[in-house]
Amino acid sequence: MITRLFEKLDHWAESRAVDKHIIVKIFLAALGARLLLIFMHYHVNLISDMLGYHEAAISLLNYGEFRVKGRLSATRPPLYSIYLFMVYYLFGEGNLFVVRISQCVMDAFTVAITFKLTEKVFHRKAAVWAALLYAFYPAVIGFCDQILTETFFTFLFMATMYLLIDMPESRYKTV
Repeated sequence: MITRLFEKLDHWAESRAVDKHIIVKIFLAALGARLLLIFMHYHVNLISDMLGYHEAAISLLNYGEFRVKGRLSATRPPLYSIYLFMVYYLFGEGNLFVVRISQCVMDAFTVAITFKLTEKVFHRKAAVWAALLYAFYPAVIGFCDQILTETFFTFLFMATMYLLIDMPESRYKTV
C-alpha cells in the first residue's frame, strides 16, 4: 500500500516536472502560505535574539553604531541588523510588518532557487520535490514571521550555492 502511494506521488511529480510554469506556481503557493501566516496577526512580541537584532538596527539608524541594551555590542552578527536598518530606513523605524513581508518574499525566492539548484544538480522531478518540501515545511514558514536571521541567511546561502554550482574551475582554482 505504501509502495503504491509512493508510485502515485512519483507519477504526480513527473507530470508536474513537464509543466514549464511549475516554478512560478510553487513560488506563488509558497508566497501565499507565508503571507497567510503574516496576515493572521499584526503584532510581533520581540523576545530574546529578536529584540537584540531590532535594538542593534534601531541604534544603527539613530546613532550610527551597534548598541544592544544601550551598550556597544558585537553579540549579534551585523549583516541581519544592517538588513533591518535598511528596511527601517526605507519604511519607518521599527516597521516589523514590512520586515516580515520582505522575509516572506525573500523566502519564496529561496524556494525558487532551491528548485533551480536541484534541477541543475539532479533533474526536474527532484526539483519539484525539493521546492515543494522547502515551500511547505512548517518551521521554514514560521521563520518568516520572526525577526531572526534564518530566512535571510538561508536565502544568501542558497543563492551563493546556485551561483557557485556553475562557476568554471579556472576561476577558483589555486596555483
